[in-house]
Amino acid sequence: MTSTPQLIASRKAPFSDARYILEGACLAFYQDETGIKNEAELKKHIVSVAAKAYDEYAYPCIPGFSFTQMRIVDMPMYQKVLELGRTRADALFLDLGCGFGNFLRKVVADGWPVENAIASDLNPGLWSYGHELFKSTAASFPAAFIPGDVFDPALIVPRAPFVNTDPGPKSNTPSAAATPVDLRSLTSLTPLQGRLSAVHASFFFHVFSEAEQLTIAQRLASLLAPTPGAVIFGEHASKPEAGLYPHPMFVSGGMFCHSPASWTALWDGQVFEPGTMGIRYYG
Repeated sequence: MTSTPQLIASRKAPFSDARYILEGACLAFYQDETGIKNEAELKKHIVSVAAKAYDEYAYPCIPGFSFTQMRIVDMPMYQKVLELGRTRADALFLDLGCGFGNFLRKVVADGWPVENAIASDLNPGLWSYGHELFKSTAASFPAAFIPGDVFDPALIVPRAPFVNTDPGPKSNTPSAAATPVDLRSLTSLTPLQGRLSAVHASFFFHVFSEAEQLTIAQRLASLLAPTPGAVIFGEHASKPEAGLYPHPMFVSGGMFCHSPASWTALWDGQVFEPGTMGIRYYG
């Protein structure tokens, strides 16, 4: 998760497992990752960890058990992302606002090298609960974790995206792009600017105002490598018309949702130079 200044903590709903559903491929994933094959025991374990996490972090997705659903695999770019991990030895994957790290773990389970995987969240405690949830440790699942707030320059220094130019003294590409990075020693994402092949961020753009969403997009764009196939992808709330929509989570004004047109305009023109990036919107 990232900072959520608009959320109403006072409206925190009581914890319940009523929305717990785990079946099919998602069930198999959690059975494999936790080593708990018995469905009743697995539910007991997941619900127990979720209850403890919700007591500390009032995110609606926790009692909603959305973290048990591997929706990332249904995203149109997913297979192309996995191909990047298979075909590029230096490809780096970032899951921003990772929460328990469930999506990152799915990407690794599907073949992305764990040593080239990075997670980031405002709350280190959620990542720790992820280790408890998946019965892992930093040694058994050695993905890098870099805590921080996406709006804080200490995590990502503001800068323009890198662009794909001819190599040479005036190139805008990172000068040390081919140099290996000790990901687990990093305390900031800034050293990774212009180096990431895939950036995943889901279910948090809509938590912020329109202006803040632009800032988030600019921060993510600065991390993207200026190489063919590099991608920023994810899933967020949207509406046919951009604007504020009433939502019980928000103090006032409502939730700002982009439309297909405004989302495209955000990336193609406000974040990247017009016509330089392919933008895909899937409703």
